[in-house]
Amino acid sequence: MDGTLLDENGELNKEFFVIFKRLVEKEIKFVVASGRQYNKLSSIFKSINDDIIYIAENGTIVKYREKELYSSTLDREETMDLVKDIKDIDGTFLVLCGKNCAYTNIDKKEFITEIEKYYSSYKIVKDFTTIEDEFIKIAVYDTKGVLNNSLPALSSKWKNKYQLTASSLVWLDIYNNEANKGVAINMIQKKFKITPEETMAFGDYYNDVEMLKAAYHSYAMENAPVGVKKHANFMAKSNMENGVLEVIKRVVLSN
Repeated sequence: MDGTLLDENGELNKEFFVIFKRLVEKEIKFVVASGRQYNKLSSIFKSINDDIIYIAENGTIVKYREKELYSSTLDREETMDLVKDIKDIDGTFLVLCGKNCAYTNIDKKEFITEIEKYYSSYKIVKDFTTIEDEFIKIAVYDTKGVLNNSLPALSSKWKNKYQLTASSLVWLDIYNNEANKGVAINMIQKKFKITPEETMAFGDYYNDVEMLKAAYHSYAMENAPVGVKKHANFMAKSNMENGVLEVIKRVVLSN
């Protein structure tokens, strides 16, 4: 989504819905894979929800026609331990992502504005331990930059227990080791009897690497870091140049 299908303003190109209709006519499954919350994603594509498979929260939950196909939940006690450690890192705010809602204990305008880009269902709470929900991910908003602040601060204690993945320069996502976008793609491939050679994927950041590996037709966006590009078989123009739709039209719909 961000940095791939959406433009630099976070907007969806109007041509998308025309192209999507043609994909449906060809019986091609369209999967939205994102670090965003399922509720946020489904609100963007509400007119075509029944024809989209959603990989939300960086692969920790997969839904199709509002039914859960897969989820990976966090251990509650260790989650609260992680929350304590994150609170000790200067310049960070956190979102505890549940299956039903997202939760934060910060009510600052700057942070809420950032949250609302990715979460449409969220609550501000005083105490995370009182939440009655299953947790699937912790998202850390790092005002000092993930790579130089929260990631190294958490790695020594947690890197062997959980995945710590930078989903942007300021967002760090923490979730179970067995969960990622690639695992979710593999599950979808198995369920619908689709091979890697019949799969096309687009990615622009490090949380997309496993997904790119799951598809033969793997495209890194021109705006992706070099470390991400090396995991893709092909290149697409940047999101600012409508790279995803350009490839789909040229490679998939040209015949």
